[in-house]
Amino acid sequence: MEKIELIKDAIITFVKLAKRIEDTITKRFDLVQHPYLEAGRKFPKKGEIPFNRQKIEFRYHGAGNTFILSDGLIIDYDVAPLNKNTIKLSGWKFLRFIETTQLFELSNLTRTELIGYFEILERQNILKRTIKGYDVFEVEEEWLKTIITNH
Repeated sequence: MEKIELIKDAIITFVKLAKRIEDTITKRFDLVQHPYLEAGRKFPKKGEIPFNRQKIEFRYHGAGNTFILSDGLIIDYDVAPLNKNTIKLSGWKFLRFIETTQLFELSNLTRTELIGYFEILERQNILKRTIKGYDVFEVEEEWLKTIITNH
């Protein structure tokens, strides 16, 4: 499989996990809005909850959140809860995910290479750069909906 396809699969896995964790937090704390908007008010900004026979440590901070599963997997991203594309990926944060999972053959990927692949995915309407010159990209929800329903 080509690297670009591996990266797409990694993004799909990342987003599915992130959304499942967000759903778990929403149900656990009986939230109405996106967890990012209610962290620190309706539930703690930092904590730990059960998740799929593991524990997950969560931390809401600045522009995003970090989830660390008990097996060491790190899911760290920025959030745009009022946009249609809620999950924002950066090269550094996404590389942390790749480095902590055994699912993908991308362990030698550099941040520069990853951003190059993100730019290809932007031309394919899978990602959208948030600010020119920065390596932060929104995951296009329309693409995601078609992928998740077919996976």
